[in-house]
Amino acid sequence: MGTSTRDWASHCLATALGATPVTYGTWAEFKTKFKEQFIPPQTQVESIQKIHNLPMGNREFNEWYQDWSMHARRANVDEQTWMYTFRKNLNQSLHQKIVQMSPQPDTMTALVKAARDLDKN
Repeated sequence: MGTSTRDWASHCLATALGATPVTYGTWAEFKTKFKEQFIPPQTQVESIQKIHNLPMGNREFNEWYQDWSMHARRANVDEQTWMYTFRKNLNQSLHQKIVQMSPQPDTMTALVKAARDLDKN
């Protein structure tokens, strides 16, 4: 391969790479694509059922939340669904304490923190 052919090939490669810049997307897009690729639909269906029907009962909050949150991530549902099913599955006394709070937790993070803090007391 002559020098001019090598220069021409390098120029073509540089032009092609410059014309189509690499875009990796956002972290949220990556997680969504990863879940679509590696979390089988049956696992997602089972996890949706679990987040609706996994009561805390007399378990310690952190132990229960570890199980519940694993299924919540696999279920791939919106935050409002997470909050609804989370409240539904708390034991009654903890749920009542949260209902009496003012202002009410308005994010999943705030709701989990409130439940964890109230459970410690």
